[in-house]
Amino acid sequence: MTRVYGCGVLILIRHPYDRRNWKSKVDQRIKPIRRLLETVSAVVRDVAHRGSRQKRKIGVFEEMEPRTMLAADLLSVGAVYIEQDLGSDALGDTIEFSFTGGAEQTELRQIILSTDRVIPGLSAGDVVFDVAPGGLGADGSSAFAVLQKPAITTVFSHVLDGSTQMTIDLSGFYTGDKLVVSLDVDEVEFFSPYESELDRINSGLDPITSGVEFQGVSLSASFTAPGFYDQSVSAQFWNKYDAELSSSGLPLTPDYASGLRDRTAGAFATGQQSPLPVVIGGSVVLDRDANGREDVTDGRISDVTLELFRRSVDTYVDTGLRAVTDANGKFEFPASDSLTPGIYQLRQVQPHGYVSVGAAIGSVDGLASGLAISSDVITEIDLSAPSASGRDFLFFETQPVSVSGQVLAEDYSSGELALVGVSGAEVDVLRNGQVIARTTTSIIGEYSVDGVLPGDFQIIQRTPENLFDGPEIVGTVNG
Repeated sequence: MTRVYGCGVLILIRHPYDRRNWKSKVDQRIKPIRRLLETVSAVVRDVAHRGSRQKRKIGVFEEMEPRTMLAADLLSVGAVYIEQDLGSDALGDTIEFSFTGGAEQTELRQIILSTDRVIPGLSAGDVVFDVAPGGLGADGSSAFAVLQKPAITTVFSHVLDGSTQMTIDLSGFYTGDKLVVSLDVDEVEFFSPYESELDRINSGLDPITSGVEFQGVSLSASFTAPGFYDQSVSAQFWNKYDAELSSSGLPLTPDYASGLRDRTAGAFATGQQSPLPVVIGGSVVLDRDANGREDVTDGRISDVTLELFRRSVDTYVDTGLRAVTDANGKFEFPASDSLTPGIYQLRQVQPHGYVSVGAAIGSVDGLASGLAISSDVITEIDLSAPSASGRDFLFFETQPVSVSGQVLAEDYSSGELALVGVSGAEVDVLRNGQVIARTTTSIIGEYSVDGVLPGDFQIIQRTPENLFDGPEIVGTVNG
């Protein structure tokens, strides 16, 4: 008998006559060895335990989910109007703009201020931009000027003297940037639509526009970002805005910053950008030689249905969308399907009258993507980037072929030569050197293997017992 204990081997030889004496002597001899082995085992357990604790302490690497596109950060834009309040128009009034958040490379492209606050058209309570001398406005005028901007930002202003709208077009203005402009702002205190004399109209304008008088002016801001729909947000200026400024975190002037009340007004808005839809497409190939690649002699198959699934956590969920190949064998899930970025799976519905050869992954924006897990399923298609475009995902089908023949034996029982079918003869059918089917002949000696892929075939017949191998006769292909 041999017993193995961790790191030692003890061989016991049993005496055939004195069982009790043998057991007693053996017990005495193995006690020290048992104690040694128990000590060794304890040491091994302790080392293993320490290793386990150390492993937990250091940490282990775990397989992570592939990265997918998360929603863009919330856009937060703000503007602050500051009245210089020097009692005249010696200096223009100041307006600050800034934004944070948004998707990567988000730009603020346009700002519109509309000061037509009451009823459409100029009326009492409106605010006008007095940017040139001699026109509508009180006291002096102050043209549009840029006081602060990032070096790479270009600014184009569109504001007419005496108008109630200012448009600023921007380029190169990104999250965290700040723009400060200056121009004269006057408030319409009194206005008669029947008055035509400019001096009398201007007499109803106030060169000082306080924060509360600027309240109600509307702000509109438009943003662009690669892979996202353009986003526009709007808000109104309010005399009190510190709470909104604080929550926005924007680097703008707070209310009462100068210690004087009612000199400022602020407008703040938020918005969520939406990613552009992703698209995916490919073809179903008539693989005539069933070699799993598209050759010049191959064709395409129309009216084949493709199903689209989207990954959710650790499984794929049917989107409910279907695409059907056109006359050229092409299919597409277009932008009009409004597919959101994610990881997708294509499933081909097996077309009637064909057999599957295989599938080939395509590319997403020029990079290979996907995993062909069967001849009808391509999975792990990474369309997680906004507006990602997946192309050239291929499914290969072919028209099946059949191989048939007959095993015959010579029969002289009638005194003349006759050929009779051999029942139960074993026949192997090989395609491209590989056995694809093993069958036996029918009662009249016929065999047939149907629904197989095209290729080079070889027929091997196993000679039945009591018969000798005879000659083979070649058959025909398509007649």
